[in-house]
Amino acid sequence: MRSTGLPARSTDLSEWLTGAYASLPRRTTVEVDGRLSSVRSWGDPEAPTVLLVHGNQAHAGWWDHLGPRLVTGRHVVAFDLFGHGDSAWLPSYSWDAWAEQVKSIAASYGAKRVVGHSLGGSLALTAAARFGAPFERLVLLDTPLRGTRRTARAPASLAPPRPGPYPLLERARERFRLVPPSPRDPHPLILEHLFRESVHRVEGGWGWKRDPVVLARQGEAPGLRELVDAPGEVVLVRSGLGLVRDDVMELVRDAGGELFAEVVVEDAGHHVILDSPRRVLSVLLDVL
Repeated sequence: MRSTGLPARSTDLSEWLTGAYASLPRRTTVEVDGRLSSVRSWGDPEAPTVLLVHGNQAHAGWWDHLGPRLVTGRHVVAFDLFGHGDSAWLPSYSWDAWAEQVKSIAASYGAKRVVGHSLGGSLALTAAARFGAPFERLVLLDTPLRGTRRTARAPASLAPPRPGPYPLLERARERFRLVPPSPRDPHPLILEHLFRESVHRVEGGWGWKRDPVVLARQGEAPGLRELVDAPGEVVLVRSGLGLVRDDVMELVRDAGGELFAEVVVEDAGHHVILDSPRRVLSVLLDVL
């Protein structure tokens, strides 16, 4: 039986989540090009590091229920992309600037294995294929690349809740939502944790820890060419109800590439780490 670094798992998801969230991360900052990136970590800093990269309009707290359960034999690091969470806001945002941030944070911790969800997977792939980040293995969690998006299930709008301020915390909670929506609601403990990690006090009440300008990012998302060109092995974890096409393996082969592995989480939507956390943990323990 694989050890997760925490007490034996309960079959009850509430207890499982409560145990994970009780294992608080260490927090620090890392400077990248003169701007501070907010970092959280779990496990032995002397162990090999696995880097976790969150998706669009999210933050490192999306990994708080998985990070502490990956620590056996690993140092687990997650960080906030610029414009998200507690990291610096920039005048403008681009794929390349975020990819350089991924590369720099990985280099700071010597991370050779990277897990990215959605935008985070695209940025990790960009860091490897365009900027030569020496990753040994990339795990892409429902990461739609150019030409692989399931158009019928693409979100109609990526518009987030208005930036605020909200005079009352409860008003902000009422506006909090996942984009795109999940086909089934994630556990209430997950949603409450994400909400609490997504807001901060601002003048006039409460606001989101997200720069609205991130939606106007510049540059081009990676496609199959980058996947083929990336050094190291690529594992694609595709959600059965997510944003990546079912025939992605054929598309990769047609482009001259090969995946190390493809795993399908049948009953999950795009936010697979929220919809099926224990299934995702099992996959990550197998492939990292």
